[in-house]
Amino acid sequence: MYIKEMAARTGITEETLRYYERIGIMPPVPRKAGGVRNYSEYHIQYMALIRSLKSSGMTLDDIQQYMILAKAGDDTAKVRKNMLCTAKNNLLKKIAYLQYAVQEADFQISHYETSLLHQTDRLMQELQ
Repeated sequence: MYIKEMAARTGITEETLRYYERIGIMPPVPRKAGGVRNYSEYHIQYMALIRSLKSSGMTLDDIQQYMILAKAGDDTAKVRKNMLCTAKNNLLKKIAYLQYAVQEADFQISHYETSLLHQTDRLMQELQ
């Protein structure tokens, strides 16, 4: 299938598909005459795995390393699982920060008229 169909079926832009292949996250895609990429069902499944890993909090660098380890075989299974655990822990830290940020926003909203508005106005007047 051509890149346009691959993009439609995976929900990943053509540009991103090319980028993933260029940086080595996606394995090389066979080419037809004239260099046109020829994707297969294998590539759709591969992209589903990449999307799943990305959704679990892994960075593109992590995914690249994960795929290298996966190619090395079952001996790397524990390392790969640890990578997923690390990604999860990083997500939990981000969630904790976002929960704090929401609390801070709630505080600022509830005290806007009595505190933040006056503080902001005072600081802006000092700039003049």
